[in-house]
Amino acid sequence: MQITRYITAGIIIFFLITMLFDWFTLGGRGVFTGFELDENSSQFMTKEAVDMSKAQIESSVPEVAILQYSPKDLLDYVKLYEDDYKTLKGIDGEVKTSWAIVIQTIYIKGFYVVLAIALLSVLFLVFDKKLRTIEWSRGLSVLTMLIMGLNYAALKIPFLSMFALKARSLLRLKNVLSSVTLNMNGINMNNEFYPYNLMEKTGFFIAIGTCVLWFVLTTVLVEMKKDKEYS
Repeated sequence: MQITRYITAGIIIFFLITMLFDWFTLGGRGVFTGFELDENSSQFMTKEAVDMSKAQIESSVPEVAILQYSPKDLLDYVKLYEDDYKTLKGIDGEVKTSWAIVIQTIYIKGFYVVLAIALLSVLFLVFDKKLRTIEWSRGLSVLTMLIMGLNYAALKIPFLSMFALKARSLLRLKNVLSSVTLNMNGINMNNEFYPYNLMEKTGFFIAIGTCVLWFVLTTVLVEMKKDKEYS
């Protein structure tokens, strides 16, 4: 039981490390149009995109990765640009709060909760030798997967993505008389299409794997604890 306990703690620590890995890349004009391009931007861009001109990026196909994000990068990006995204200007000039973007920023800030959850679970495993808190640790692994899933959905679906929503807002302002609509693949503006594409990176799948192991191993420890209590 003790060995399993320490292995589980090690898995959770490794999960924390994966939060520094790239989980997602985003590509397409529908992404780039809604991306804040300034002196801080290059840290969130792929090497290929940094070496491309703005015109080349804007004409790129969806499969070309423009932005890359780890959970840490998402937190850094929101810290820098949250206010620029939450309030969008309508065609009538009125500034309105985008509640979809507000909700997405809350999801992203949920990674702070994930960090606290993981550290707390490690402390439980290391110092609670009688495993009185092991079911808490198992429950926290499920909460972690939920936060990961919410962030994935918010980035994957243009209707929920701050990049796509801001891009749509900017295109409407630039082309007041044009029809600008969102779909699952990007933004339509008259006969012009602004694709939006999210691609999962290896770091995301490693994080999922370690989180599943976290759940499985804590479940094993729960059963071992029950067996010990009833023996």
